[in-house]
Amino acid sequence: MESVTDLSGEWSGCFRYLDDDQCETPFLMRLTMNSDAGAPRWAQSFAGDCSEPNLDGFLTDYLYAFIEGSIASDTVTFQKTYDGSAYFAHSVLYVGTLSGDGLRIEGRWVIESLQGSFFMERTATEMAFEEEAKSEHVLGDRQLTY
Repeated sequence: MESVTDLSGEWSGCFRYLDDDQCETPFLMRLTMNSDAGAPRWAQSFAGDCSEPNLDGFLTDYLYAFIEGSIASDTVTFQKTYDGSAYFAHSVLYVGTLSGDGLRIEGRWVIESLQGSFFMERTATEMAFEEEAKSEHVLGDRQLTY
């Protein structure tokens, strides 16, 4: 990861409705930073996809969505737009704060009159890859491991 503003990779998390602290909906998200030529380093955009179980269980077991967003400083904003599976085709706005170590995002979501909270964390696989990348360097034809 080049800086904490690089959100590329897999994230897992949960969202919940404001009035229901008991029921969480888990999700898995894959994000890729866009190459925004000329954009300041502190304001970058990203895109991706998301899957989550369909808790209504109508027509399909999973719901799928497209993600488009941006990060400015430690504020992460994105829109999740469902692809129409099981008649879900609306968009949800998410706004959260990226932790100092770049491993967690926490915040709120809103759609029309509904709102709630969410969190997402880099998956264990993604974190293991980043740790490996930090500890291995190639120097000429030699690989150095710390």
